[in-house]
Amino acid sequence: MRIGFDAKRLFRNFTGLGNYSRTLVGNLKERFTENEYLLFAEKTSDNAEAIDFLSEKYEIVRPSSKSPLWRAKGMCRDIKATNLDIYHGLSHDMPFGIAKTGVKSVVTIHDVCYKTFPDMFPLVERLIYGVKYKHSCKVSDKIIAISESTKSDIVKFFGVDSSKIEVIYQAINPQFYEMMPLDEARKVVDKYGVSSDYILYVGSINSRKNLLGVIRALATIELDKRVPLVVIGGGGGSYHKKCMEEIERLDVAGYVEIIEGVSSMRTLQAFYTAARCMVYPSFYEGFGLPVTEAILSMCPVVTSNVSSLPEAGGSYAFYIDPYDDNQIGQAVHPALSLDQTDRDELTFPARAAGRLTFNADTLTLHDEKLYQSL
Repeated sequence: MRIGFDAKRLFRNFTGLGNYSRTLVGNLKERFTENEYLLFAEKTSDNAEAIDFLSEKYEIVRPSSKSPLWRAKGMCRDIKATNLDIYHGLSHDMPFGIAKTGVKSVVTIHDVCYKTFPDMFPLVERLIYGVKYKHSCKVSDKIIAISESTKSDIVKFFGVDSSKIEVIYQAINPQFYEMMPLDEARKVVDKYGVSSDYILYVGSINSRKNLLGVIRALATIELDKRVPLVVIGGGGGSYHKKCMEEIERLDVAGYVEIIEGVSSMRTLQAFYTAARCMVYPSFYEGFGLPVTEAILSMCPVVTSNVSSLPEAGGSYAFYIDPYDDNQIGQAVHPALSLDQTDRDELTFPARAAGRLTFNADTLTLHDEKLYQSL
């Protein structure tokens, strides 16, 4: 088969959507070498995480025209010209006109947060997303949802027949199936000037991720038991300002460190491995990748009991109501008090379950079977 992918985020995004794209395409190429893989991209990147996709193993398809609407519409000409069997839109989008190419199509829907958290998106963006999502769901031959929660949202908001949707969980980067020794992790973390004891938060600083809840929980921890909060992620705007103001109001500035620009999976794994616990009280997630990454790194997790997060954490996390700041703080206390034996008992079974549920080998097979069914 000749399979084409929308590779915009594969080359240019180094968080969730980019990780999904690289893990899926990379594992398909490694395990199903008989197929040909074409990456449709206006721009590429030689970032360490993406550089392998510039090798001769993949065919890069550049725009045949200079139209600014190539990805939205003009790509269809190139899809047809490259004689694809299947085109896969990896992140919500399908080019307008794809149905006229005669090429079978699949789209992955990660979440519908523009519907569930509209305050994060200006009105114009919400309108554009509304048109794009509805179009993608309508014209694609199959839809991949990365969790049961996301599948339910697609049915609810777009009226899609559930039989058109396949749930294929987001695969975890293979890096997390190779345990990093604690002493090695601490050497990596030390380079960032972080102490050996800390609470970890991984994610963008926006209203959906609920960093404010983590900051308020930190303030409830008694001073003799309080450890720093390390935030891996960035973001600006009014919500970032609210977080900074809350840090000052609660007098915890000396306990909060924000680190931006971490794109290396090895560095991220080190922060998980060396943390006392990770707190992820998000209000809404399409999947909740940091929850599973942390558990596979033997890091206790406090996360939300809503959306897809119970799917990501299974029976191996502490669950809280993200709308209740007191619950977050109350759950952090026992997570911090776990000794090494307790941590092992909580996370060792999770690593085994994670290998079965989120292993790239297993999930890549599901994608290949879906392609074959078309």
